[in-house]
Amino acid sequence: MSGGSKLCGEDRRAREVSRPADPLRDPLIFAGRTVDRTTGRLTDRAGALVNWEMVPVRAGTAISHPGDGRLLEMHFYDAVIPDRYVHTYDYEPESNGTTYRPDLSKEVPQDGCVAERDGYVRLVLQDETAGSELAELLRTIRGDLPRDRAPFEEEAIRVSERVARIRQEGDPALLLLTDTHYAFGGTWETTARNLAEMAKRVHPLAVIHLGDLTDGYTPLALTEQIVGRILRDLRGLGVPHWLCIGNHDLNYFRGNTQVLDKKSACRLYLGRGRENYCEDIPSAKVRLIFLDSFDPGAKERYGFSAEAVRFLKESLKTVPRDHRAVVFSHVPPLASLHVWSDTIRRGDEALSICERFDRRSGGKLLAWIHGHNHADQVFWERGFPIIGIGCGKMEAFPEKKPAGAIVPERERGTASEDLFDVLIIPRGRDGLDLIRFGAGEDRHITRGMYDKAR
Repeated sequence: MSGGSKLCGEDRRAREVSRPADPLRDPLIFAGRTVDRTTGRLTDRAGALVNWEMVPVRAGTAISHPGDGRLLEMHFYDAVIPDRYVHTYDYEPESNGTTYRPDLSKEVPQDGCVAERDGYVRLVLQDETAGSELAELLRTIRGDLPRDRAPFEEEAIRVSERVARIRQEGDPALLLLTDTHYAFGGTWETTARNLAEMAKRVHPLAVIHLGDLTDGYTPLALTEQIVGRILRDLRGLGVPHWLCIGNHDLNYFRGNTQVLDKKSACRLYLGRGRENYCEDIPSAKVRLIFLDSFDPGAKERYGFSAEAVRFLKESLKTVPRDHRAVVFSHVPPLASLHVWSDTIRRGDEALSICERFDRRSGGKLLAWIHGHNHADQVFWERGFPIIGIGCGKMEAFPEKKPAGAIVPERERGTASEDLFDVLIIPRGRDGLDLIRFGAGEDRHITRGMYDKAR
């Protein structure tokens, strides 16, 4: 989805000054920034150091002062995502999933202070030479905040029982999610735990993420750290992880100048040299085709390159006779399914290739599945289902959605905080099953539904 005004943190005066000891856990320290005492957002201050990412702390944690009369500020944030970032089309410009509390923020006295409640903090130290010192101070106060896991444990039982009823012997299952839009203090850690629990219960062949892992607003060093955390969690599931690169994943939005080129994005997100690729599942006799669908340098940014279309054509042409196929992308292939542009570059060409394969093979294109719209949808007007997946981010707003889209309600502290699917590809049977974890409904999608829709 699209962006807005210039990112405050993009300014090159805010430079990273300290590499973390644990590159995936410890916050990066930036110089030339402080925290605005009214809004809690970063702003310029010469000589100051600050952690961009809010660090979790437990109530009663002692925050010591480094001494020498230097100014140390503690800025406190509650673990609450503001409603505007859940229920309206808006993105927090610093990928901050918390609520600033100026009343709980203060200058730290020389003898230190104590965190009054569970939450998150940023520390500002007026000493540009003390990056390592500030990083160590943050490591000493960091703690894991408690979360009630009961709603998610109950949901995991419900979903795994549903999968067991539907899935027949030999049917592959895959975990499928999209548009997680990582925010500091947000819900990714909950999603990662839920994915791990479902991986233990349903034993998927792989996990598929259809893009927009990040908001794309942060300095590149932070984006790389965020992606590293997400990929670590996906690798921890013990199965292959297959991704599409989303439009936000190119670090492109809100005037961010630290844009990733496609080659660098492939290395960072995919761990391979090309953005279009396919994976075969011989046991299920199915080919999965992954297409890149965004280029910020093109006149029509949304859509498919000539190379992507060529790859799609060749991949379908070489599908074994007894195999079926599923196509995945971040952006939908039709402009009528996309409120952000009047055209999708080469979308009709790509769909025509799919239609020819489907007719020639006797209906063996199971679906084209995409993310990006932050909504559930099944579209039938091209002969095979074009399936939209709701967003993994805890977000539910009805604006800027294509006709026919469904936006599941979300509520903090319930299973609806999360959203992903267990995708079941039946062996030798028609259709697909998408069993929903969290917000939204299960979907059983067959050709018979298309016949009725006509």
